[in-house]
Amino acid sequence: MSLIEVLAAVLIVGVAMAALASSSLSALASSRVAQDQVNAAQLINERVEHLLTRPVTEIVPATVDGVSTPTYPPAARSGVQYSTTVEVRWVDHPCNGAGVAPAAGQADVRADYLRMDVATTWTVKGTSRSLDTVMLRTLTPAERKALFTAGLGGVGLTSRSETC
Repeated sequence: MSLIEVLAAVLIVGVAMAALASSSLSALASSRVAQDQVNAAQLINERVEHLLTRPVTEIVPATVDGVSTPTYPPAARSGVQYSTTVEVRWVDHPCNGAGVAPAAGQADVRADYLRMDVATTWTVKGTSRSLDTVMLRTLTPAERKALFTAGLGGVGLTSRSETC
């Protein structure tokens, strides 16, 4: 083997090693992004579970056409800070003719469900990322009665006749 052949072999091995190192670093970065997304999804699930276990009278908006924004402190997972925002609002099913009645003086907005928008944001190396989910919560008759009894926005069972 001549010196030129040895140099050519070293060059080929060097290029192959650089390509392997580059692909390994890329896979490691993708793995980190996936782990951050898993952490965000777990945090969102925790927030949703917390909302589902709280009495409905604690999370409903004060008015039928309003928005409630329960707050949560930032959470750290794997060295990353996650911030969560939650919005809870009433949503009407347009075809069933029933819903939550508005209080006196409010627009005629009827609602059947609580819509919970939960979003988590985090920043890694100057890049902001987010993950969000939407959950609908149907009220039980006991929850509707508790809302009516509490006088939250004139909430109570009503009925309308609509054709869809």
